[in-house]
Amino acid sequence: MDNSAAQNYPDFETDGGINTQDKVFLLSFVEANRYFDVDYWRSDELKGYPNDISRIEPTEYALACGAYTDRKLKTLSGSKAGDWWLRLPGMDQDCATIVSGDGSMSEYGVAGTSVCVRPAMWVDLDALP
Repeated sequence: MDNSAAQNYPDFETDGGINTQDKVFLLSFVEANRYFDVDYWRSDELKGYPNDISRIEPTEYALACGAYTDRKLKTLSGSKAGDWWLRLPGMDQDCATIVSGDGSMSEYGVAGTSVCVRPAMWVDLDALP
């Protein structure tokens, strides 16, 4: 995984450390933007946010562990939306990037326990029988 500053929001000069070879990982800002149209919450008057495509519904387990949901924000299926982690730091190294319940990227303290994990993996379809 490319953890360089190039994978982060363009105005952030932080990077996520050394590159890794992970089978399961969190998305970078660049990847979240590419696949879910996630953008930084302050940019361009939110470009019509809230962004329904990038919203997630926390699992029952995540909710039992304290995952946050917003009663006003809903996923495409109509469930309460929660926040999810991205893999790179925020504007400062002591913050992390998240996708908020409204579908936009924001920052959150790394000690926060109310944010969900949305794992990702690459699948090589050519390797399937």
